Amino acid sequence: MKRRDFLSTSLGLAVASVLAPAQQAQASRQASRQASRQASRQASSHSSTNFDVAIIGAGLFGSAAARHLSKVSDGVALIGPNEPQQKSTHQGVFASHYDTSRLTRVIDPNLVWGTLAKRSIARYRDIERQSSIEFFHNIGYMMVTPGGLGADWFDLPAMREVATDLNVEIEDFDDDLLKQRFPYLNFTPGSSAVLQEKDAGYFNPRLLVEAQQSIAIAQGTTLLREEVVQIQVAGEQVKIGTRSGGTVRANRVL
Repeated sequence: MKRRDFLSTSLGLAVASVLAPAQQAQASRQASRQASRQASRQASSHSSTNFDVAIIGAGLFGSAAARHLSKVSDGVALIGPNEPQQKSTHQGVFASHYDTSRLTRVIDPNLVWGTLAKRSIARYRDIERQSSIEFFHNIGYMMVTPGGLGADWFDLPAMREVATDLNVEIEDFDDDLLKQRFPYLNFTPGSSAVLQEKDAGYFNPRLLVEAQQSIAIAQGTTLLREEVVQIQVAGEQVKIGTRSGGTVRANRVL
């Protein structure tokens, strides 16, 4: 079952708080400063159309790739349009990170996903420090299911096993403990829960993208706010056509 389906049912409960007004204001200021830095970089380097590596897609994956590749290559281009101003009428590319909060935690029924999450969360603070953009809110994560049993994403026994394998500290709650610890919440009778209080919570994907791009640009990446419409192999290079009519050439494309 997908996470959105989970949130629309009564099979479980995942609790995350929202950004406080002061945090929202800070995030807005940081995003504004980052946009100014990006605009300055683009204006000075947009004339360069030949690169070692061109990354198509400037979202969560592409921006992270640019941060890593720009450590080992001086010619990295990150290509992707800005978020559309009018989403209801936009007919072009629409990315997946246009929201302000995503749950993040290590406990997961799948050991691979839990391992990847643990490694990612461990890097959040360093990315924040390098970019001066805060995006991670370390407030904890709790999964609740009626009876404490379930399959797929709601499998608490599997979550407990993964937590043990990855040395993640968790708390277990039965029906009575849930009522004692969270008297302000109403749970389905017979519920059980698993709580990861540290290194879990939610992050702002928009600000994470901004942070990754900020570091990548500081390391030499050129950010091109274009939409790619064509890719062709031209000799030993790849020719990339954009919707505005421009052409970008690169030795390799991701």
